[in-house]
Amino acid sequence: MKFITTLILFCTFFQLSAQGYFRNSIQLSANADFPIAHEIQRDYPYVPFGNDMFPKKTFAFGGTITYRKHFENRLSLDIGLTGGTDSDYYDVVIQPEFLPNTLDKEYYRKYYDFSYLFGGLNMNIGYDIFQFKKSLVSLKTGLSAISFLRSSVDKKLFISWNSERVQIFENNLLVNEDNNIYLLSVSEIDYRFSITKNFFIGVGVNVKISLDGKDYVKGSYRLIGQNRELTGTVNKWWLSSGANIYGGYYFGK
Repeated sequence: MKFITTLILFCTFFQLSAQGYFRNSIQLSANADFPIAHEIQRDYPYVPFGNDMFPKKTFAFGGTITYRKHFENRLSLDIGLTGGTDSDYYDVVIQPEFLPNTLDKEYYRKYYDFSYLFGGLNMNIGYDIFQFKKSLVSLKTGLSAISFLRSSVDKKLFISWNSERVQIFENNLLVNEDNNIYLLSVSEIDYRFSITKNFFIGVGVNVKISLDGKDYVKGSYRLIGQNRELTGTVNKWWLSSGANIYGGYYFGK
């Protein structure tokens, strides 16, 4: 009984101490997300000699400015603007057997493109599951509505063969061809520490998933051999885990 009473007094003390710190605020954050790799649909039933295009996981990065309305019952409402860039990363593998007498060993090429610019709005509802004198841990859930800058990415790969320049690969991607807005469900756990009465820093981790499953990247590719072409299509939708670091300012006293 004594232990329980002490615990209640301890929590009450920190709750009262915390009330002077956690107020309405504005914050700037840097975000890094790790979306799933794009998907490939191959038009060929098998991969001859191991020639193919292989998707790799990539990352997206950007920034967010957020206004937080903090309520007395530990609830909060975040509204913010976000922007950044996504990327694609894939390997193209060409074996000597696919292009006879042209290559002495496996041909290996990587592409890494920061091509997909996006911007949008965030809105989250949060709840402070722990509040201490200068820090808190909160759970947040909400929506992010983003749109990608409509653009295209075209890549071609050539080799020298008998004093000629021969194309062996071609990739054509369209980004947000239909000018869509993409809705993402966002779940986040967040830690914030007040370094003074008015300034704070924090970190968070999150999971984001597309609610409508729309592809924001679509395209096609060709692997071109001496006697054969391998073709397929490419698409990408948003599913990611990520992290952010931030700093901000409390309004009022």
